[in-house]
Amino acid sequence: MKPPLLSVVVPVHNVEAYLEDCLRSVAEQTLDAIEVVMVDDGSTDGSARIAAEFAARDSRFRLIRQQNAGLSAARNTGVRHTTPTVPYLAFADSDDVVVHDAYERMTAALESSGSDLVTGNVWRLTGQGRQQAWQYRWLTGPRSRTHITRDPRLLADRVAWNKVFRRSFWDTHAFAFPEGRLYEDTPVMIPAHYLAGSVDVLAEHVYYWRVREGSITRRRTDVTGVRDRIAACEQVSAFLGGRDAAQRRAYDASCLRDDFGYFLDGLPMGGEAYRAAFLEGAGAFVDRAGPEVLEGLSVELRIKWRLVRERRLAELLEVLAFERANGTGTFAVEGLPGRRRAVYPGVRGASAPLTGKDVPAVARLLEARWGADGKLRLRGYAYLRNLPAGSTRRRLTLGMVRAERGRAVRPVPVRPVPAPEATVNSGQELHGYDHAGFEMVLDPDRLPATAEGGGRLVGLVLAAPGTVRRVAVRAQDAGADQPLVHDLGDGRRAVLDFLGGRLRLTVSRLRARAEGHRTVAVGAAGASLEIAGRLFDGTTRPTALVLTREDGEECSCAVAYGEGSGPRGGAPGADTGAPGPDWGTPCSGGGAPRPDGGAAGPDGLDGGAAGPDGLAFTARVPLAELAGAPPAVHRAPREVEAAGGARWRVRLLLDDGTRVPLPAAPDLPPPACADAAGDLVLDLAGPPYADRVEATPEGGLRISGTYALAAPGAEVGTADAPGARLVLRHETLHEVVPVAEAEVIDATTDVNEAPGARGTGVGTPGTHPALRFSALIAPPLPEGRWEVRLDDRPVRVLGSAAAQLPCGDGGETALRLERRHGDRLSVVAPPDLPAAGRSAYSRRLLRAAHHPDQRTPGTPSSGRRTPRTSHASRMLPLPLPLRDTVLYAGGDSPRAVHAELVRRGTDAEHLWVTGTTPGRITHVPPGARAVPVHSAAWYEALARSRRIVTDDQLPAWFERRPGQTVVQTWHGTPLGRFGSGLADSLYADHQHLATLPQRSAQWSVLISPSRFATPLLRRSLSYEGEVLEAGSPANDVLFPPVRDKAAEEVRRGLGIPEEHRVVLYAPTYRDHLAHPPSAASA
Repeated sequence: MKPPLLSVVVPVHNVEAYLEDCLRSVAEQTLDAIEVVMVDDGSTDGSARIAAEFAARDSRFRLIRQQNAGLSAARNTGVRHTTPTVPYLAFADSDDVVVHDAYERMTAALESSGSDLVTGNVWRLTGQGRQQAWQYRWLTGPRSRTHITRDPRLLADRVAWNKVFRRSFWDTHAFAFPEGRLYEDTPVMIPAHYLAGSVDVLAEHVYYWRVREGSITRRRTDVTGVRDRIAACEQVSAFLGGRDAAQRRAYDASCLRDDFGYFLDGLPMGGEAYRAAFLEGAGAFVDRAGPEVLEGLSVELRIKWRLVRERRLAELLEVLAFERANGTGTFAVEGLPGRRRAVYPGVRGASAPLTGKDVPAVARLLEARWGADGKLRLRGYAYLRNLPAGSTRRRLTLGMVRAERGRAVRPVPVRPVPAPEATVNSGQELHGYDHAGFEMVLDPDRLPATAEGGGRLVGLVLAAPGTVRRVAVRAQDAGADQPLVHDLGDGRRAVLDFLGGRLRLTVSRLRARAEGHRTVAVGAAGASLEIAGRLFDGTTRPTALVLTREDGEECSCAVAYGEGSGPRGGAPGADTGAPGPDWGTPCSGGGAPRPDGGAAGPDGLDGGAAGPDGLAFTARVPLAELAGAPPAVHRAPREVEAAGGARWRVRLLLDDGTRVPLPAAPDLPPPACADAAGDLVLDLAGPPYADRVEATPEGGLRISGTYALAAPGAEVGTADAPGARLVLRHETLHEVVPVAEAEVIDATTDVNEAPGARGTGVGTPGTHPALRFSALIAPPLPEGRWEVRLDDRPVRVLGSAAAQLPCGDGGETALRLERRHGDRLSVVAPPDLPAAGRSAYSRRLLRAAHHPDQRTPGTPSSGRRTPRTSHASRMLPLPLPLRDTVLYAGGDSPRAVHAELVRRGTDAEHLWVTGTTPGRITHVPPGARAVPVHSAAWYEALARSRRIVTDDQLPAWFERRPGQTVVQTWHGTPLGRFGSGLADSLYADHQHLATLPQRSAQWSVLISPSRFATPLLRRSLSYEGEVLEAGSPANDVLFPPVRDKAAEEVRRGLGIPEEHRVVLYAPTYRDHLAHPPSAASA
């Protein structure tokens, strides 16, 4: 066994659900010369047993046991039990996962550079997968032998587990984690950065940081937590105070921006003890740091920290409540240009002067399409944040295209268009940006093509009185950050993509392009895929075709030129003479297929003839050999979706050793087709590909395509044999909805055959007998984005079909097909309301004007005045009368009340609130009319319905009118803690709890299910009014005579045999997750 190169310390405490994954990720590191010291810190679950089992079967692992003393003590114990002569030291938390080759890459970096420590990028791991950790978004490129004084962004690198330390460096400075405190990493890591001679930074990820509900770093309103965090920062600040005053100021500012921001934002949710502890500790920190530390912060932080310094808690809470409803960075702007100030409306003294960086520009791309005239049309929106878009006469917007390399700028005219999406996506209620839309047309013929593909960045110049900004156009979100490829003909291609988040258009001359493929039998070696393409004029002949799998596995194939020439060297032998299928669908402008399998140029020339369109080539890919390669190992955590492991990237190997992607015709069929970037990939897993998309007149979407059913060489049955299941999976909620009208068209079509051809139904080695599928996605569909999946695999989009996206009938409330996350097909189901009516801004206008106007016209809050012409006109306006309507909000009990009122024939109009839960369809019962939440009709119904029946809270601003009856049925059975019952827990949201007395005062009566529940409901909901202890209306269905009938309907609807017992599991609300950031102002 090799002597260890690295010591890894793993503290363990009550993590049995995650420990196996953590220790396995360490044991399976590509660097096997390691020693692992596990320290069981008094676990009371099965963690110690799991650790002991690892130590028993792997001599590199040792287990140390101790009484519970905390994370710092366990780490320090672990260091003491490592071998001091081992050159390097690392730490891993026992609920996290280390990237499989992290320690090899990190120790290699230190061996090469001689630095004292190396740090790497971090994934954030949740039950829904992985995301980039926000603390390391800046980490886009590697750095060797850098230092925190030269790269201040390393101030955000404050954790121990993404690093490897040189052991001599660790021992020289006698580093130890502070025991008995939370947030123990910062007091060690930041001094380590400053004391290091140099530091290496790896841009590639080295660590998966698991974010668990209730873990130490997520306890936002814990008194001990805020005190320990402030103490940790003060300790580091004191360390820097004796060395460099400028560095200390930079660190103090980073604490106000990052470390304390988490606790500052939690101030409204915290109780009195938490608020007092925060103001005491953070206020002292700001006092000691001095007012100059605020100068480099954003204007909203300058305002908030000035309020902290002045101990003005009431105003600070008002500012934070405003931010909770509007998002950080939203404020009103007052004053003339050059003397503008940021102001929080209604908050005394909450203002500060604006600097240039405090008014950023925002520009987002909504849609990009290539027109029939060959021009690119871009539609989006752009505005100066917090300066309302206003009319076009008061602002100027100009497009620009700037060379990626160089400073040449080309102006491009833009046309102003409405864009209500701008206000919706801004998520705030103070400013309207509906007039911030733009359209821009780019002509690729006016942008010279470059052989190296140097692109041009697309941006805008925005000007308003006193302010001019240049801004890059960016994607709406990460899922929309994907290429759009367009073939310009004549060997040119245009690619619209994003470089570092900025929109870029690249027009380039292609070296080569793949234009067709066919499957050929090659003796005992099995089948090969023969790829045909052409080199364009001026391109050096490639020496080989190189295929690379995601895990690095490679295969090289010879390239042949000229008629009759075949692969050379170790490639498969000549064709057996068996007739093969025709070429796959050629792209426009490509040569016609030939019966003998040779490639013909556009002029009918033989495959090797050099014509005006370039030189034809072929390459044979040994499918059987690729299919027989060892399967790719899924090395990421189980929460991360596997890539499939059978996708090979195809590149050309030039004579100088350079490898370049091989562009592909957009309509090449699987298995060798264009990826999202337009380059050739070979996917042996046979994923589903949509090759046709269309919108139906009825508002639905029809898709069809191909997919492979079985592994290479497997037999395939008839069309009705496979149980193909096409579903839609919600991107956010991860709920699955089956597509009813989905079918398999043909189970015997080979993916390499032309449509309509017949195959044997048996796959030769390396090939996949394929199925064609077709599906109609029809409304209604719950709001949100839905990923299209077939047999639990994402449906991808062929390049030819991608050119038709987005696809829909054009209406704002119609279903729409989009391409997301590269080449994945997605369905967008919009909300009930059009964009112009669903922004927070429009809701505020309706709440402030329309709702009061429906109660009493011309009230001051509505902003309207009546002429003062007589004594009568000076009287208060008369309220509008209540209507004989019943407004229902909620689910089970309101639905039961509605059913009983309908049964009794009550003479009233029934209104049902819809759209209250994103991603859910509200089923409106017969006899009721839908009223979308936040619509004008909803505000009107709240103001004028004589009766309201709800099972949840009404908006905090709602006030019951005289003559109005509000029935609160509540939901579920109140057995656990909720509402005010959580006041002494970490899950309490005190801002929300403070609204409960006012909310409950609007109820006329509260329905209680039992004597036991009544005091609990009163206490938890802060209710002092009338209680009707009559049982829950929702439970009426459990009593005869309707019980047996309802049970029979459920059994029949679900197909449950009569002799089976049915148990309904209905888990309670998690109250600590029930209130999103905007709930208090909803």
